Amino acid sequence: MRVRVLMGDTLVGQLADIEGTIYFEFDAAFLQSNVEISPLHWRLAAGARACRKGHLHNLPGFCYDSLPDAWGERIMARWFLAEQKRAIESVTPLEQLCFVGDRGVGALRYEPVLLKDDPLRDEARDALDLRRIESEARAVLDAPESEAIPGLIELARNGSAGGARPKIWIGVKERGPSGEEPRLIASPHKLPSGYTPWLLKLDVPKVGAQYREYGRLEHAYALMAKAAGLRTCKTRIFTAKDENGHDRAHFAIARFDREPAGKRIFFHSLAGITESDFDADLGYELLLDTTQEITRDHTELVEAFRRAVFNVAARVRDDHAKNHGFLYSGGRWRLSPAYDMVYASPGRFQRHAMSVGGSVQPGVAHLQTLASYSGINAKEAAAVMEKCRRAVKGWRKFATQAGVSEARQIEVEKNLPGQTWDKVVGRP
Repeated sequence: MRVRVLMGDTLVGQLADIEGTIYFEFDAAFLQSNVEISPLHWRLAAGARACRKGHLHNLPGFCYDSLPDAWGERIMARWFLAEQKRAIESVTPLEQLCFVGDRGVGALRYEPVLLKDDPLRDEARDALDLRRIESEARAVLDAPESEAIPGLIELARNGSAGGARPKIWIGVKERGPSGEEPRLIASPHKLPSGYTPWLLKLDVPKVGAQYREYGRLEHAYALMAKAAGLRTCKTRIFTAKDENGHDRAHFAIARFDREPAGKRIFFHSLAGITESDFDADLGYELLLDTTQEITRDHTELVEAFRRAVFNVAARVRDDHAKNHGFLYSGGRWRLSPAYDMVYASPGRFQRHAMSVGGSVQPGVAHLQTLASYSGINAKEAAAVMEKCRRAVKGWRKFATQAGVSEARQIEVEKNLPGQTWDKVVGRP
């Protein structure tokens, strides 16, 4: 099997599965472009290279980044079972990339598609029925894999993003001059004029579930991260009532891998660009080292350090190497806006996914060690930590703005490490 890897209309190269081994070869014309899309492990060079890293599904890291995570995998598994009567274990990595096609994160797309009459390629819907799509997403979570889901094709068409929570790609047309409500459509492709691309995370937990309010919490964290000085995207909450009349709060974040006119921007996760196993014991040193190596920009290095500080201060512990990433545009690398930042409940997360200064339960001293390791001077590091501390101290303000309940505000506040930090002052 052979699969063409494209960036827009430009052929990057081809993947081939030959007798069970996957190979990748850059296209001869792309070799002349000097576009280094993966400079650490896949520098531009002629000839086919074997891909033999099982934790990357035996794909190049830049292709591995296109595969969906838990939610997208669940949708993909159901689609193959429903449409082709195949268990996901029989689906090869190249077939999975073909399933993703042009609906993945970043700039890459994959051909050929799986079926001649591909049901996943469709124009944008006239409107997004949040009640129906949320109900169908909940059915995917609750129903046996063999049970048919009425909206499976639409979920598959719009649900190839990463992460564990149900989500879809949408377009948003803002409120008009007459005051009408924003209009939402479901589509991962080029949007009609007047629409901007967003990712919508669906509010699907059962009413009364212990871990509700994810959407409002993530929105509050985005507001708090912005106040801490992190590079962030616009976020918002779309509210709707479910089929039982209960209020639902769906979290939306503006896509950072699309320009306003729809042009795709190349994205590489930290795990993908370093070809690391994100489940392995990794440290923030990897993030800062990689940032320094590919950007050669001290401002970006400090931004990477700021991510570590905020995640420690705000108890963001699902901070593995797929939840940090980079964008490549205009011939330069930079850190992507921060994403997937939300409170980690003590009962679910005992440690950070990535260590800081050798500790998976770090504090200020470990962050100072990290700064020193990376060549960030004490005064600059202290300024970053102090700004994050002040932002976390303002948690109640951001939570109230996002509509987080009083009980949840109190629970989160008492578990935020930054709440107990003393004022951080750098040494001269």
